Amino acid sequence: MNSCYERIKRALGLFEEAKNSRSKVYVTELTRRIASPKSHKMKEFRHQHYLWGDVWHILQYDEYFTPFPLAAKILGVWVYGYADLVYFKNCTPIAVYEVKQYGKFSKYDKVQVKIYAYLTYIVFNVKPKAYLIQQRNNRFILNNMVEVKWNTEEVEDIIHEGLRRIFGFM
Repeated sequence: MNSCYERIKRALGLFEEAKNSRSKVYVTELTRRIASPKSHKMKEFRHQHYLWGDVWHILQYDEYFTPFPLAAKILGVWVYGYADLVYFKNCTPIAVYEVKQYGKFSKYDKVQVKIYAYLTYIVFNVKPKAYLIQQRNNRFILNNMVEVKWNTEEVEDIIHEGLRRIFGFM
């Protein structure tokens, strides 16, 4: 599975399989079981993100940012969700970004981006960097971008703990 097309197609297939499974958990739900989301008093949730992309443009451009669906089966349960932005360079995901309207990032935000980075690692067999970035008025606030360090063992432990809390096993 060397071609970019095959890797993207496989990733999309995993996401579809996860969506159609009975044994699944969305990243947001899993993250809430590990770290409570902090209210940032956002007036209207539906106005938080203005992100758009086409995953097939990854094939056409050397560098491309796009929201990306990710899924992996962990301990018999599909963990899945949309990363806000994945930065692809020559068809390789090198960074995952979670975009927030607020600038004071919480433990919840860090856990969430770590899980998306881990899913990217599992799907593409490459370890991307993970970032939190603020977006205000449809613009990214670059001086409020934080790299979130992660390692596979730490995130596996986080995911296993979340699955245990949700499904009561392990």
